[in-house]
Amino acid sequence: MEEIVPAFDSIALQVAGAIQLAEKTLGTPKLDSSVRHHFGPGVYIREITMPAGAIVVGHKHKYHHISILLKGKLKLLYDSGKMMELTAPVTLNTGPGRKILYIIEESVFQNIYAIDERDPVKIEEILIDKSDIPENFFSEREREEIESRAEDRSHFENYILTLATNEEIENIFCGEESDRVDFPDIGTRTVVVRKSPIHGKGIFSSYPIEAYQIIGPAVVNGKKTPFSVYVNHSKSPNCFFVKDETGNVFLMSNKQVKGSVSCDDGEELTVDYVQVIQSHKKILKEEI
Repeated sequence: MEEIVPAFDSIALQVAGAIQLAEKTLGTPKLDSSVRHHFGPGVYIREITMPAGAIVVGHKHKYHHISILLKGKLKLLYDSGKMMELTAPVTLNTGPGRKILYIIEESVFQNIYAIDERDPVKIEEILIDKSDIPENFFSEREREEIESRAEDRSHFENYILTLATNEEIENIFCGEESDRVDFPDIGTRTVVVRKSPIHGKGIFSSYPIEAYQIIGPAVVNGKKTPFSVYVNHSKSPNCFFVKDETGNVFLMSNKQVKGSVSCDDGEELTVDYVQVIQSHKKILKEEI
């Protein structure tokens, strides 16, 4: 990092070095970069909080959009070579291309898009051009994630499936299509649903969560939400389910959960399927 920061102001970097900086920083130490997703009618806002001293290499945007520096101070370099020093609050009309930021003071930065899509993963596919990112970058990151969750997958296959079948587990957590509700179309979201290194799709926290904090509703009025449908099993879970007096069920953390790191999707939210399956079977037994 030390050899990159002084180069940020160099003429050579401004004119021709933006992509080289992007490739170089892919391997630098990971930094906390919490992300929140805001949705309004026809509008999506991606908000990122970045620590002082960080260099943040943005993806290449395909379209014009509005950018707002809500808090902090930073230097902004466009891949065209144009550079500005900004102190919040500042609103920018930003064209296609890449932004590279050097964070002078902790900063909160928003990109605002006119789009009806409500899935952050799909929004990124629509708005972002990743063609110049090294081909092995995402495959290497995925390999590391899969290796880190090997014990959870093994425990599911060798123990959880002795307690219940896949069909029974799917019924407990997902139910029928008619039994499910999605996230609200309007509001702020601090989680992302994407491919999981444990199983199928998982739910990831892009914003830090304190221990014993309610994250979101899992079952409301008998309808299962993504907090139930997409939560995966772990031998060392970071969450558990709690039920209130009305019968609604909520996902709650049992430890601190990391948010987005270096603009990834954050830590996956998990529960202990053993407890959920045993609780479900107890309820069924009592009903009989």
